[in-house]
Amino acid sequence: MTSYFESLISSFQAAKLDPNLGCVFRYLGHYYREVAKDPARARGCYKKAFEMDKDDAESGAASVDLSMEQGDMDTALAILQSVIEKATPGSAKWAWMRRGLYYLKVGEYQQAVSDLQAALRADPEDWVCWECLGEAYLNRRSFTAALKAFGKAHQLQPASIYSVYQAAAIKQTLGKFREAVAEYLQITAQQDYVPALKGLGECQLSLAKIVMEDCRDGGAIDFIQQAIQNLF
Repeated sequence: MTSYFESLISSFQAAKLDPNLGCVFRYLGHYYREVAKDPARARGCYKKAFEMDKDDAESGAASVDLSMEQGDMDTALAILQSVIEKATPGSAKWAWMRRGLYYLKVGEYQQAVSDLQAALRADPEDWVCWECLGEAYLNRRSFTAALKAFGKAHQLQPASIYSVYQAAAIKQTLGKFREAVAEYLQITAQQDYVPALKGLGECQLSLAKIVMEDCRDGGAIDFIQQAIQNLF
């Protein structure tokens, strides 16, 4: 801790001696955000650092994140737009992804898809970005594209159950109940994830209805009993 504060003092001194040292303001931003818990000052430091060095993605991203947290969307979007306008193909992933998440939040799903695709061109192995793209497709009701995106996210990060759950929920929506059941069971075998248990029970009730229409009452009873257990 002592060495940390010594470094902090050195940073203050460096900023006074040479205000053009962008990295110093980034370091001060870290201090105000993580130690002093002063997001307003942290945001100002990150903004100053980014103004000095437009290639400082860390400061730019932090400035945008804090602006969004504080409800200043105009500033956040202005920063993102300034970066994206100058970005070359396959670059500025942080800006594309954040603007994509913004558009996803405000319901502009087509623009969100475009921005998240651009982010993935910069880093096609980012499983979080694939999940976000799946969300954008899902909200646009492009179910096949959403399934592919969630499948890619799960391939890159098998430990995340979110992609498996979303894929199962899409298949349930499409009436592919047996496939959905298999994926819900994959989740519930690991943990009692309430949304998955609910979806599993609903699918089992739907399957019970289908087999009853085929006069297979015994199979229907089995599905109903399983559904009751999972929903309970």
